Amino acid sequence: MDDQLQRYIDVVKENSLTMNEPDYAGREQDLLRQKEDLEKLEHNLKMKTRSSESFDKLVDAAVGYANKDISQTQLDEIYKQNTK
Repeated sequence: MDDQLQRYIDVVKENSLTMNEPDYAGREQDLLRQKEDLEKLEHNLKMKTRSSESFDKLVDAAVGYANKDISQTQLDEIYKQNTK
């Protein structure tokens, strides 16, 4: 799996956990940092995809994988189909 895609999945998982945790000191800062990380990673992934539609498919697949809705094999196939 591509390192940037893996990092994106890790941040998606981290963000989901943070959003579902009870309030704590520094939570807003964590969410802001995660949002910034996601935006940077999305920009880098967007540069690797064939089109906006391909990017959307890849992001959907990454989120699906992070939520355990699809397998790594499925994610890898979607990645191959939608990147340059």
